[in-house]
Amino acid sequence: MKACIGSGNEMKLRATRRAFRSIGVSQVEMVSVDPGVPPQPVGLREIVLGSVERARQAISICNADFGVGVESGLTPFPSPSGFLVFQLAAVIDSSGRISMGTSPGFELYDWENREVSQGVELSKIVDNMRDIDDMGEHIGYIGYVTHGIVTRFDLTYYAVLMALKPWIHGDTSRLPFIGRYLASLRSMFGLDL
Repeated sequence: MKACIGSGNEMKLRATRRAFRSIGVSQVEMVSVDPGVPPQPVGLREIVLGSVERARQAISICNADFGVGVESGLTPFPSPSGFLVFQLAAVIDSSGRISMGTSPGFELYDWENREVSQGVELSKIVDNMRDIDDMGEHIGYIGYVTHGIVTRFDLTYYAVLMALKPWIHGDTSRLPFIGRYLASLRSMFGLDL
């Protein structure tokens, strides 16, 4: 069995490989895709659409048993800052069933919320502050601010693992098929998918 993640990020590939070992899948590839959302998604709509589109393209391009899409973004949340950042993973299997999972989430400082809301990629904030290149390709913003205690790898791993819960449990019979799920997204977000 083979899984494919719609990403060009090596760290996301490694985290996805680790998560898929939980269901006995050791062959995991990556493919660059166009998620149809900005590089820094803002809001639940963009995060959901990006993760689903990444998974859809990955399973199709790689002709895999599983397609995986992981998207990270800032979304309004009733937290002290008014926002949370988290990763959302979508997993689609070859029968067309879809499941989602999230990583742990965290808040940003107000000035960071403003920059990200204006489209600045979260990892670029640290890149600019500390003259670091490609923070997002490695430990990510969260790795930097937690001094490596939690990294982007961890967030990706847990998001994909949570999306794999039905396959880990061994019962995917109650999962929606992608067509039905897309219909609900059309209704929810007023989209033409």
